[in-house]
Amino acid sequence: MALAACAAADSSLGDDDADTGTDDTPAAEEEATIKFSWWGSDTRHELTQQVLDNVMVNQPRITVVSDFTDWTGYWDKLATTVAAGDAPDVITQEERYLLDDASRGVLADILDYSEIIDLSNIDDTILGFW
Repeated sequence: MALAACAAADSSLGDDDADTGTDDTPAAEEEATIKFSWWGSDTRHELTQQVLDNVMVNQPRITVVSDFTDWTGYWDKLATTVAAGDAPDVITQEERYLLDDASRGVLADILDYSEIIDLSNIDDTILGFW
């Protein structure tokens, strides 16, 4: 299983060119809403929700909208939201579907975000897979 981010035409993270007031003042921290979709058992659901709640406590400008579905309905629901152009920002992914979703452009390429995501702890063979 892998954690994956869906590709999107626009981002809820905001404009990187926001007016900072002066050159000395750091850019105002923007708020972000992230839709996170996952599947699993009740235990997995509870643990994942605890992690997401912790993220929002430690990163108060980030709101995570939880979208939990059991395994049976998850893939149909994901396919429907992708087809409607309303895919979650972050999804849990099962390796059997990873290549198919990546080849259809459903998943974002993590290498495109290497300037803002620390990839130093990810093995080069994994990053070079695609």
